[in-house]
Amino acid sequence: MNNRALCKALMATAAVAVIVMALTAGVMLRRVSRGQTTAILEDAPLAAMRQQLAEDPDDVVLRRELRARDHARMREHFSDIALSRLGTWVLLGGAVVLIGSLLSVSALEGQRFFRPVREGDFATFSRRQSRVQGAMVALLAVCAAVGGYYAMPAEKPLVAPVPKFALDSKRFRGNDGSGHVAATFTLPDSGQLAPTWSTRLPLPGKGSAVAVGDRLFVSAATASSRKIVCMAASTGRIYWDIAIPASPEAPDEHPEVLKDDGEEAGTGYAAASMAADGERVYALFANGDLAAVNFDGRVLWSRHLLTPKNQYGLATSPIVWGDRVVVQFDQTPGEDDEGNEKHQSKLFILDAKTGGNVHVISRDVPDSWTTPLVVSAGERELLVTSALPWVIAYDRDGNEAWRVECMTGDVAPSPTCVAGRLFVTMEGAGLFAIDPVKGEVLWEHTDGDFPDIVSPLATKEYVWTLTTSGVLRCFDAASGKELWKQPLAKRCYASPMLLTGGTTRVLIVSADGEMLSFAPGETFVPLAEANLGETVYATPLVVGDTMLIRGRRKMMRVDSPSKEGAK
Repeated sequence: MNNRALCKALMATAAVAVIVMALTAGVMLRRVSRGQTTAILEDAPLAAMRQQLAEDPDDVVLRRELRARDHARMREHFSDIALSRLGTWVLLGGAVVLIGSLLSVSALEGQRFFRPVREGDFATFSRRQSRVQGAMVALLAVCAAVGGYYAMPAEKPLVAPVPKFALDSKRFRGNDGSGHVAATFTLPDSGQLAPTWSTRLPLPGKGSAVAVGDRLFVSAATASSRKIVCMAASTGRIYWDIAIPASPEAPDEHPEVLKDDGEEAGTGYAAASMAADGERVYALFANGDLAAVNFDGRVLWSRHLLTPKNQYGLATSPIVWGDRVVVQFDQTPGEDDEGNEKHQSKLFILDAKTGGNVHVISRDVPDSWTTPLVVSAGERELLVTSALPWVIAYDRDGNEAWRVECMTGDVAPSPTCVAGRLFVTMEGAGLFAIDPVKGEVLWEHTDGDFPDIVSPLATKEYVWTLTTSGVLRCFDAASGKELWKQPLAKRCYASPMLLTGGTTRVLIVSADGEMLSFAPGETFVPLAEANLGETVYATPLVVGDTMLIRGRRKMMRVDSPSKEGAK
């Protein structure tokens, strides 16, 4: 094939690429002009139906119609997003073919684009080609602009929040880690609880969900797969679930974790509860990877912190501290070259926006499974950690503020702080009240059964502890005196919650899905008991008259039976 024939073939290929790009850009521009990229988020009929349902929540027919329309619109929306991404790739591929063809033609002719054409064998052809080249480059610029528009991140989340279910639970045990919730949720007097919705998750996990607006975020994983799932609290519909690839630094083989044998709660591969702020959600997985994802389901950053070294698997949960993300990564000690014990534990304080290190603090403690807590200590905030044998507080600069030696064993219950008292507990150690400003023990109670997993719950007046075997104890918060003890004969892994909407009550959920509420006081006064009929390890979220709870492979929503039946 001579040069002229080859040039014509290349120009024909370029022309086909131009036609494909022009058609694709035209469709995408038409969608922009008609507002199809945002119409689903601004669906006026759907908004009107939600408003009507808020005024008449007992309208079952309207609720069914709203769910059907919401499902159809969201399906159309995400289909629209997929087509937009496909169109962008088509434009990119067409641009590569177009530019490659034009460069090849120019190379064969021995000239650059738009260089004055000299008389010769290809004179007439070259003049025509130069005009075509100019038109193609102009079209390429238009297509690049269209593709760039679709490639840019959305200015607002793809999933609009629903005001009726405005949640605010952004870490393990609520926003401040206390387990206190201003909710009116109540249990029926007795009987079986029927979930309003139940949605199967794509992978297993035991970490609690977090919520922002109407959206629930939960992590799930196996040895080979890791996912973050976004759901609607109102309907249980999964809006998106995205795979989190392993970081390049992560080990090829997944670290060993304590398996779930059906009787006892193994740690699994997604034991850490997620954390959230107003822009991002954060998930920590058993291989030591921490990922940040925006509300549209786009991975913003992911990094490998450490390869976990402990006997049970990674279970500490990340928390947000202002513009930072904190992970307490305590490890089994190793040995140095001389055979001496070498601590490997780290406290990671990271920039929430980028994932970069703000402080990485070495810790002289062995492995633990607790989640850190931010407390108010006079005029400053401190980050409190609990592990064998130290409860240690750090300031914003990463400096140690104080430490108290009081823990023992494999520390898993997380600290809590209420009314100027910090409470820590562990089986074999006891229950301790600490002054968060001075780092001094106010009182201790070391006799009897204490938790090995479940975190304590406290108010200004009382502190409650709950063991895995179901031994519930109540102490005076000011003195540490035991007020009462109540064996529940229940396996318990979820931490108790204090519901302060209406009549204040404590809610406990057992591993078998049995729920119990009781009134705070100097004697044990049960209020109600019911059964969900699902295995539950994660601490639930409660908002208004609704509970959102993770089972073994499901997320579920349970509503109070009725306002008339509320206690």
